[in-house]
Amino acid sequence: MSRDTPRQTLEQARQRALDLARQGRIEQALDSCIEALSIEPDDVGSLRLSGELQHRLGRSGAARDALSRAVQLDPDSAPVRLSLARALASLGDTAGAAAQVEAALASAPDVAQIQNQAGELLGNMGLTGRAEALFRRAHELDPLLPAAQFNLAMAAVGRDDAARALSLLQTLVGQRPDLAIGWLQLGGV
Repeated sequence: MSRDTPRQTLEQARQRALDLARQGRIEQALDSCIEALSIEPDDVGSLRLSGELQHRLGRSGAARDALSRAVQLDPDSAPVRLSLARALASLGDTAGAAAQVEAALASAPDVAQIQNQAGELLGNMGLTGRAEALFRRAHELDPLLPAAQFNLAMAAVGRDDAARALSLLQTLVGQRPDLAIGWLQLGGV
């Protein structure tokens, strides 16, 4: 009978945490994540997941702590920095969140998804001009990224530019008919 290596056990615990999180079983997912961290306390993936789960549970301070440690271990990880920015924003640390967003952007200047996610975060913080610039950048990097097109359309709605919003949404639905339901759910567009 073979025994799993610590690395295999770590990966199994992390995968179990991901599976539980997808099922909406956040507390149990966090328990599995803690199990993974007991095997390897400096595992960036487990720290990030732990922080995101803590954030979903409304434990922003614990999220900040786990994600800060992950950033220390992997300062070039844009996804980890964006996760930390979300936690900081929920704690009211707008300056800290914005700094993490900018560091994430510097780490991944040509990744459309990072540009778009950073824009969403800044938009949620009320920094709509910078957010829209990031949505445009994401769209330039990947013209077929649905989230960037959608966010550009919503930014146009925010500026009372219904014609531009409608044009973007029509293009998006033409490329991805499965997204038409989301468009219809907007109602106000």
